[in-house]
Amino acid sequence: MISKLSAPAAAEFDVYADADKHAAYDYSLAIKNRGRPPKSWRWEIYTAGKSKPVRQSDFFATMSEATRTGKAALAGLRANRAA
Repeated sequence: MISKLSAPAAAEFDVYADADKHAAYDYSLAIKNRGRPPKSWRWEIYTAGKSKPVRQSDFFATMSEATRTGKAALAGLRANRAA
């Protein structure tokens, strides 16, 4: 006789339990080419679920310059929100 093996009961896990707590810290950095040369690059910081940036920069001449300052701004924003 073959017996059925039962899998152990899976622990319940609520994906959305702490969503509000973590949503405030979920930011992303985007580097965009939005201007006219010679300064056409800017950084924009978005929060999850929003289509408008929470912060954006003035224009930069190079993408790397915008990326460098954008990363610093993102780190500062996260530090301020965590405190």
